Amino acid sequence: MLLTNPAIADRRIYLLDPKTARCHRLNDVDAYQDAPCWGASEGELFYVELRDERLHLMVANPAAGIGRLVPKADAPFAGTVGYYGQADWDDLLQQRSPGK
Repeated sequence: MLLTNPAIADRRIYLLDPKTARCHRLNDVDAYQDAPCWGASEGELFYVELRDERLHLMVANPAAGIGRLVPKADAPFAGTVGYYGQADWDDLLQQRSPGK
């Protein structure tokens, strides 16, 4: 992966179709998005999105691409990104529904 890759450089979520090897963006939202992980239910993709200087846990159906906020699952943006630009989203991702 290169820094010119839009998934890395722009911090957007892309999905790969393993049958065709083609990729496409999850949605057209112009916001920082990171840490995608599948939920326990088929068709649930969780990820972190920056909105109004807060990081929010989002859930989307990858086929539709429309993300919705997970209630009461957010954190301040300040101080969450480490020295090398990496972040630890474990606290936010743990707020997914039980069993996920």
